[in-house]
Amino acid sequence: MFSFESMNHNKKTMKDGLNLDQMGDFVSWKNYIGQDISVEGFFFTKTKYGEQVVIVGHSAQIPENKKINIPKRFAEPFKQIRDNDEALEQVIAGKLVLANIRELDSENGKTGTFDFKTA
Repeated sequence: MFSFESMNHNKKTMKDGLNLDQMGDFVSWKNYIGQDISVEGFFFTKTKYGEQVVIVGHSAQIPENKKINIPKRFAEPFKQIRDNDEALEQVIAGKLVLANIRELDSENGKTGTFDFKTA
């Protein structure tokens, strides 16, 4: 059955207790090449290049939670997560991992990619 609540975009997309102000500046996904990121949440920002998603997470090598900019082409998959209550619950429960983070050649130069994985 359709629920109008599914159209709300002010849903909670991060674990409770995260303090973004204490995480410092945004960091690049490139800092995590070859690692897996455990995702604690995410949010969207508007930049001069369009809408971008920022994940909040950490890796085994960088254990402190950071605000990590990821390639803007991943905004759409994260919107799908935001709009799917079950998927969003899994993110907030700490079940999303960005795995196999790597750099690829593209028509416009280097770009990044990763695989979605369940923890």
